[in-house]
Amino acid sequence: MTSPSTSAPPIGVIVRTLGRPRLGEALDSLLGQTRLDFETVVVDMSGGRAAPVVAERAARLPHLRHVVLPGPLNRASALNLGVTRSTAATLAILDDDNLYTPAHVDTLVRGLASSGADLAYTGVTRETLTPDGDFVHAEPTHARFDRARLLFGNFIYATGTAFRREMWEKVGGYDPRFPVYEDWEFLIRVAHAGRIVALPVVSGISRSFTGDPSRPSHRDEADDCARCAAGLFWVHREKYTPELFERHPELVRAHPEVPLGGTRPAYEPLVASWMGRCARIESHS
Repeated sequence: MTSPSTSAPPIGVIVRTLGRPRLGEALDSLLGQTRLDFETVVVDMSGGRAAPVVAERAARLPHLRHVVLPGPLNRASALNLGVTRSTAATLAILDDDNLYTPAHVDTLVRGLASSGADLAYTGVTRETLTPDGDFVHAEPTHARFDRARLLFGNFIYATGTAFRREMWEKVGGYDPRFPVYEDWEFLIRVAHAGRIVALPVVSGISRSFTGDPSRPSHRDEADDCARCAAGLFWVHREKYTPELFERHPELVRAHPEVPLGGTRPAYEPLVASWMGRCARIESHS
């Protein structure tokens, strides 16, 4: 794994893209930051189709790395690649359909430094738009950090997070066995290996182009979501203890899908399916 140099920028922003038309808007939100001393690593899985959009902004983003791949990686592998190509000791994430508000990078840099945490996060504004980009709804969301609650569901948005490279290395990076929920699974490992803090600000914009505020984008990947949730519970099964369930009955009531002991008979086929896909991922790695 690569180590940052002493002259590295204070933070690297990893931008995963499949060459979708919103990439220019995401990069423009980086150009609008109150500080421009950060590094941008564009992990381009479009086979180079995104090159004109990146090139148009390259001169104004002083620390830009454009990593062109011949085709898609899963989300976790794309993030890991972005981290290894960055020179920064601190990393943040901006997918090509999301945005940073102008002070977001500064907030993350200062917040992580002042808190001494391994990972810090802001709240975000959840925006819903139509597939054509027409505005439908916006709602700020922010929650205090609660390690027990994180085991029952993810309330931390990737757009709002910054983490230390050394913690990413300590926990083994993002797990490529999770094509979805890779951020939730990573957060669980960080929460049990280090310290996570919530920064008292709503910053960053997480966008969904479904046209329906009740239908986030990942709902279109229902099969992967079901498999990966079952796999996540199984991987972390030692954490889903009777003591956890007894201490947090409100979480148990709110999340009946979370199994005591990390699995239940109905989930066994999903875990087996998840494991089968994992084996195929490992055979191609």
